[in-house]
Amino acid sequence: MAAPNTMGVPVAAGSAPGAPAPQAQDGFVQPGQAAQASPLAQTFTAWFRGPGLTSTALSLAIVLGSAAISAILTMVAISTTDSTKTFPTTFSTLPLLMGWSLGGQFVMSGSNSYETITLTFTLLPMGALTAAGIGVFWLARRRAAVDGSAAPLVPTLARAGAEALAVALVACLVTAPFSMTATMMGLKVMTVSSSALMTILLVTVVVFVALVVARSGGALIERLPRPVVQLGRELGALSAALGVVLGVFVVLAYIVAALTQGWNLASILLLPVFLPNLVLLALGMGSLGGITLDKSEAAAALAYFLPSLGGEDGGDAYAWTWFGSWSILLFAAMIVAIAAAALRVGVRRARTGRTEWQRVWQLPLVSLVLGAIVFYGLLPLRFSGADTPMRSSGGGAGHYMSLSLQPNALTFFLLGVVVAIISVLAELLPLWVYSSFPAVLQLAGGKKASAAWRAGTSGVSSTSSAQQWAYSTDPATGASIATDPATGAVFSMDPATGQWVETTPASQAPAPGPGGAAAGATAAGDLPEPAPMSAASRKKVILGLSAFGVVVALVVAGVVGLNVVNGMRGPDKAVESYLMLLSEGKASEATKMVDPGVPNDQRKLLTDDALKAAKARIKVTKIDKPTISGDTATVKAHLSLDGKAFEYDFTASKSSGSFGLDSWKVDKPLVVSADFSSSSLPGLKVAGVAIDLAKEKDGWSGSRTSTQFAYPGVYPVSAPDSVSKYLSAKETSFTLIPSGKGAASEAESVGTQKVDATPTDELKTKALEKVKEQTKTCATVPTNSDKTCPYQTSSDMTSLSVEKDATKVEFSEDSNDLSFTSDEISISGSPKPSAFDKNPSPRKAKFTFSGKVELPEGDGEPTITIESSSSVF
Repeated sequence: MAAPNTMGVPVAAGSAPGAPAPQAQDGFVQPGQAAQASPLAQTFTAWFRGPGLTSTALSLAIVLGSAAISAILTMVAISTTDSTKTFPTTFSTLPLLMGWSLGGQFVMSGSNSYETITLTFTLLPMGALTAAGIGVFWLARRRAAVDGSAAPLVPTLARAGAEALAVALVACLVTAPFSMTATMMGLKVMTVSSSALMTILLVTVVVFVALVVARSGGALIERLPRPVVQLGRELGALSAALGVVLGVFVVLAYIVAALTQGWNLASILLLPVFLPNLVLLALGMGSLGGITLDKSEAAAALAYFLPSLGGEDGGDAYAWTWFGSWSILLFAAMIVAIAAAALRVGVRRARTGRTEWQRVWQLPLVSLVLGAIVFYGLLPLRFSGADTPMRSSGGGAGHYMSLSLQPNALTFFLLGVVVAIISVLAELLPLWVYSSFPAVLQLAGGKKASAAWRAGTSGVSSTSSAQQWAYSTDPATGASIATDPATGAVFSMDPATGQWVETTPASQAPAPGPGGAAAGATAAGDLPEPAPMSAASRKKVILGLSAFGVVVALVVAGVVGLNVVNGMRGPDKAVESYLMLLSEGKASEATKMVDPGVPNDQRKLLTDDALKAAKARIKVTKIDKPTISGDTATVKAHLSLDGKAFEYDFTASKSSGSFGLDSWKVDKPLVVSADFSSSSLPGLKVAGVAIDLAKEKDGWSGSRTSTQFAYPGVYPVSAPDSVSKYLSAKETSFTLIPSGKGAASEAESVGTQKVDATPTDELKTKALEKVKEQTKTCATVPTNSDKTCPYQTSSDMTSLSVEKDATKVEFSEDSNDLSFTSDEISISGSPKPSAFDKNPSPRKAKFTFSGKVELPEGDGEPTITIESSSSVF
């Protein structure tokens, strides 16, 4: 229904947008309008009335509601991760995240006694702003009839700008005052807040555009040249097709990845927050573009902590470097999106019956401009910071660093190529699809647009802004009225609001005259409707497309199957298989899988017998998702040994197998080197394996050592069989566990594993027998003069007797050899008379014997030697 709503004074609901407003013929204003205020004053007056303020309040509620939902989803996702230690989820976190959802920027500042640090983190989650823009647009369209917002173009722009700024300022007041403190960057207190400036700027722009498009679409279109309007329609069709197809693909791919890759299920909540970002990323990478990391020299250290882009030598990342063969699915979705976009754009161009190449170049050119704004203005992740030394710390120059993760230059160029392909196909594809599959054209292009294209009335028709209205005065009320000559509808001006209100609908008005036909409409019969394809040709097309579809389905199925199989053969699976062998005691298979590369005489413990004899072997707690960069990968394994948890970083290398199957090989084994040492044992028996200990070359310490490699475990240790009859090991087991630093070029050393020997009861008995034998020798003439006998009874004696014999011997715990000391022994006797002492007194000696035990190199009895005696006082 045409109505005077855009070029004159606003109208109520039921008026058709874009119709010219009533004007006095020959440019003279009718008397009924002379007392009216200016349109600008009228629209602002209407804004400050109840309905206008209600619309603004509802717009604010939509903006804050979108931000709140985005913030809640983000906060719930954060609360399930370890990042809560850095960013606690408190009450102030909600408005802080709301400000970030609207402004896309965090400002962090803190200081210590040396410097002041200011950081800016920018990542715009477009989900909240997109939802807010759609919501405000829908609201403005619904309430245009009651809030007095429909007006000529300039007043509408002015009011929309004022409303948008008001909404942005209130949104900023709600979010900006809140901040939180975090511990980061070596500072105990770092204040984090959202950017008030970015919140005001972005909210103002989004709300302003939504209000203007909703309220002034018709007037704006009438004032624009036809090519610009046509280009706008094509851009809308292009955005809708690419957004829907890639949006569905992103949602499905994200959910599948979250479920299959072991992500936290709460991460799915972030999908609505970043859905527009992910769609743009899919568009760039689906166009064969990539992601690059731009950083200042001072930010090199910071970039080290960011995840690798996955490109060769740290270069740019592309779909195939991130997703491998899964990227084929992205490219397949991109092909569908290109076809859908070509159909949707094509049916919005005038069907001329021939290819119009002169209208192909405009869409790619404008898309390049918009792509530059979106890809390099809204999508990138940016981090910048500066530190300023305190004067008290001696001053010095400050430092500035910046880092940006964004699409590379190739993405910008290839996006233009993709849109150019779409624009060319838009000239060719609609006619072919309609003749073959009319339903597909209607599905992709839209029902109304497809019907208009079919009828030959698509495209932008020329409209006359000089449409004449018949003005007169209502004889009953004296109010000004306007009659639409095209429809016969009658409008009168409401003196309370200044709006034109329809009083006589077109259906009740007299039929318009012959001259009332709308100008510029193309008669449907001027261009015949496209002829459908013949049955034979359609059959051939269907067969060809079916064959192509089968091939595509097989390729997709092959890609999915290949990735599923490769997922079961990934680097984490190789590490898992390796660790399972170790946990099951299959040392030989583990060694065959990853050879330690050590000499044979040092791998005595790398056997099944040794590992199975271990008291405890490693247990696999968890294996993290691998970090893959090209043909190398790093895999962190969470392990435990005898209740002690530790982590170990493995590296793996990929080699291409047959039929596209990946083969990953663990590079370095999980082995440790141990230096077994003993000063009293000629060897050791570790986990039932005999290990000979060689004497040290310098010989000063008397120790024997041997270096062996072993898999982590708790290994029992004992004396070798050759001396086990006389000696036992003090230590009963060794715990060989790495520190958790990860695989290196050489096996990690767990240090010296020293073993001290404890004499057995049998050796003590033999030593005691030797002591008693020596006691008997010292109590017998003439052997009492041996140098080991006590000096009191070593001279000429006539008789000797043992008053108290030894009952035990004690071996030294500190000595490097097997030395021992007996308990107290007592011998008495009568010395021979001499010329000076004809009747000598009896003598008595109280003493202890000291000796040592020497064990043979091989089998045999130990050698026990009494070395000296010591008096006991």
